[in-house]
Amino acid sequence: MWARNVDTATLGGVKNGSQSIVRKLGLRSIAVSLSVFCAAMGIFWGCTSPHADSARHDSDYQPIAMRYAQGLKLWKSDAEPASFFVEIIDPRDTSAGVLHRYALSVESDSGLSATIDIPVSSAALGSTTFVPYFERIGATASIKGVSYGDRVMDTDLKARLKSGEVQELISGDRIDLERLIALKPDVFLSNDYGDMDLDRLVGLGIPSLVLTEYLEPHPLGRAEWLLLFGALTGRLDEAQRTFDDIEGAYLSVQTAVDTSAGRPRVFAGSRYGDFWYAPGGDSYLAAFFRDAGAEYVFADRRWTGNTQLDFEAALAAVADADYWGLILASPDRFTRRHRRGRVSVF
Repeated sequence: MWARNVDTATLGGVKNGSQSIVRKLGLRSIAVSLSVFCAAMGIFWGCTSPHADSARHDSDYQPIAMRYAQGLKLWKSDAEPASFFVEIIDPRDTSAGVLHRYALSVESDSGLSATIDIPVSSAALGSTTFVPYFERIGATASIKGVSYGDRVMDTDLKARLKSGEVQELISGDRIDLERLIALKPDVFLSNDYGDMDLDRLVGLGIPSLVLTEYLEPHPLGRAEWLLLFGALTGRLDEAQRTFDDIEGAYLSVQTAVDTSAGRPRVFAGSRYGDFWYAPGGDSYLAAFFRDAGAEYVFADRRWTGNTQLDFEAALAAVADADYWGLILASPDRFTRRHRRGRVSVF
């Protein structure tokens, strides 16, 4: 999750179930901060076509330049208030074509069947990882339903959940369709995994928007999806300013990194049963480490998400590592002193 004020990427040791590996390796622990955003990921159906075949060649719509995001394309109309066309792509393979196309329209007829009326004033979220996007542009009031509300960090949203103003959409281990249908949101935001019947929702009059932001290989790519949330809520200018601030803070810290004395070796992941699960060298976590001046021990494993490793093989791979790397969120500057007793990731 993004923290309210300062988002922190921390390299350090942790406690609980995986202390044994730290003891075996005799690793030191430190905390090195990046004043950037952190997204807690696990972090997300439509028409397909060759990627080069863009949704809009209409001169009334102009592309919005994306500096980092590989899975999102946006076009903005020249008219005011503006409408938008959206293409969603798999950031891991941008040559595979467009996964979904949507119109975000202030008019009733956009020319696309997948049309969402904007500005959105009632949103239902299939993941709590969407909450920080709304929070950072001052649009949390439009959130009317969330999944797994117990994981929400935003104080105001937690209070609205407790009062019943915002609905918990999860019943058991899945989204309660009847509860969602009764909510009648302007849009339901989801990711492209799970068994949610989005076609049924659309047939029942609930527009759905499927996002792939969690697949972005760089933290600033994930952050740039703020522009889509700005387009949805009528806060595009605020979203652009917010992203520019995040980018500036991130690049400032990255530029200040001093590697003259070498790069510390860092490993990541956690043990579950007989296996070690670690993010690959093309993951956003690896990008954090690289930009913070560290050498990631699994950098040569060219995968974007987590993968299962034999525990003994993982132990051998990290035997000469200096630090255990973590990504976490803190409202304040995070130090080794703060870490004691506060970090719980297993």
